[in-house]
Amino acid sequence: MKIKRIITTIISAALIMGSLSGCGQAYEIACPAVTAEPTKKVEVTPMPNVKIDDLVKSQVLSKAEYPEQAKYPEQNSENYWNEYEAWIKNFNTDREVIYKEEMEHFFNKLAPLMNELNAGENVVYSPMNLWFALSLLAETTAGNTKNQILSVLGTDADNLVATANNMWINNYRDDGLVTSTLGNSIWLRNDTTYVKETVEKLARDYYASSFAGDMGSKEYSAELQKWLNENTGNLLQNEASQVEFKNDVAFALASTIYFKAPWREEFNKFRTEKKTFHGASSDKEIDFLNRKDEGVLYYGKGFTAYRKPFAEQGGGMWFILPDEGTTPEKMISEGKYTKLLFGDTIDLQYFRGDINLSVPKFDVSYMTDVKDVFSEMGITDVVIPGKADFNPIIGKNSDIALSEALHAARVKIDEEGVEAAAFTVMMMKNTAIMQTKEVDFVLDRPFVFIVTNRDNVPTFVGTVNNPE
Repeated sequence: MKIKRIITTIISAALIMGSLSGCGQAYEIACPAVTAEPTKKVEVTPMPNVKIDDLVKSQVLSKAEYPEQAKYPEQNSENYWNEYEAWIKNFNTDREVIYKEEMEHFFNKLAPLMNELNAGENVVYSPMNLWFALSLLAETTAGNTKNQILSVLGTDADNLVATANNMWINNYRDDGLVTSTLGNSIWLRNDTTYVKETVEKLARDYYASSFAGDMGSKEYSAELQKWLNENTGNLLQNEASQVEFKNDVAFALASTIYFKAPWREEFNKFRTEKKTFHGASSDKEIDFLNRKDEGVLYYGKGFTAYRKPFAEQGGGMWFILPDEGTTPEKMISEGKYTKLLFGDTIDLQYFRGDINLSVPKFDVSYMTDVKDVFSEMGITDVVIPGKADFNPIIGKNSDIALSEALHAARVKIDEEGVEAAAFTVMMMKNTAIMQTKEVDFVLDRPFVFIVTNRDNVPTFVGTVNNPE
């Protein structure tokens, strides 16, 4: 796996591809335009039926509209305090946080399996992106297929939407200081019918834009790649360029997350200096960021950890250094650090005071197929034609199953802050369609980093074994 692929703008893109046949309460692709409003209310504007011959290679059916937020005031603004007061209203101190338990459940299942993928190499992924991708998948499935997904997500059918909405609301931020944006979309075939209510539900409850096009065409793939790049701050352009629609794709669900935040206290560029990083494969001279911080250093069984905060309620970044003789992979497999991420520090010793922090300046990325990871977590039926149940979106079709689940992420840090992005692409194809076109989907020693939001929930996780 290459080293430049995961974190700062966060983009999670989950694509569910396969080929569809119509059923009751279905509609042709070009019929409705569904728009997700910030109020979670959606208005469906009917469009006239369009013949297949009239459809273009790619078209936008609807685009989600995201809530606007008051901007963080400029330091020299004449109305600074009025603008600050308007900005602070973005944060509701009495807000409900009902998704942490579900995310902790999901993370504890996911982390050990992702840890096993490439021992000794850099690995980066976004738990939040993968959770959202699977929540979209759950909304398009039924029966045991859906129940397996819900079990992994740590919720049930009655609470899925409420949990997803709460997670979205508590993580969305675009105020000019911190950017934390999530995007969802559904990609449909222009020659197939779909269940209208499900498309509308994704728009209403998940802010999902909708598109239609000719599966297998360059134009439609280019539209998808454009959407991915726009929603990930162009951090994953190389990875996005590898995502293409094959002609046997039935539909796709895409979920993205982009993150960018400055440190509360930046590193001084004049203190950046070359030091030796003792990597898993070799030693290397690289730039280290250095700063004296006042904070808390935690000592656990097998690790030492420090959380450096981002500016103005933006969350923070954990740096977790395994003890000498312990690899990041072993530390993660033991799982003794996970409670720390969710705010439980009862069993930990700690030092509070000045900390001379020295961390390598890095830019790491990673892309892999997580289909087998999903299966090991308990999501098995969705990969088996005849067992996978996509009745809520396409009606009964025994030939559709998950064939690929690509996840890519990138994270980079420098003196000023952090930028990260991730996407998940789940390919659901119809095995009954003949394929006519082939497309390739192509601290001074190893440590772990975890980007968390203001609720201390991990949004990006990575292992740096050989920084570049």
